[in-house]
Amino acid sequence: MKERDIAIAFSTGQFESCFNHLSKNVSWHIAGEKQLSGIDAVVQFCLDTAAYFASVETHFTIHHVLDDHGKIAVTGNAVFLKNNIKVSEVNSCDVYCFENGLLTEITSYCIVLK
Repeated sequence: MKERDIAIAFSTGQFESCFNHLSKNVSWHIAGEKQLSGIDAVVQFCLDTAAYFASVETHFTIHHVLDDHGKIAVTGNAVFLKNNIKVSEVNSCDVYCFENGLLTEITSYCIVLK
């Protein structure tokens, strides 16, 4: 997978396809929520998040992808439905840093819409 494809997959909840592209020392900062350090912590959080995504109907929309020599930003929107009723909606911006083809750092900014 190309770096841009990895970033888009991760931002749309296709985490497992990204696991082989994570650095052993990857970090994920979710602004205002948590800081994850190391591949084990990041993979576990991805699996937990994927389990939630599987429990609801998800609709991801990518608005922009900015790619600048190993640094990629993805902005988008996610709508989560349960029994055809909107449970939540989130606008997000994920910033990815790659070194030697591996994802080393993720910073996520998520705004829950009311």
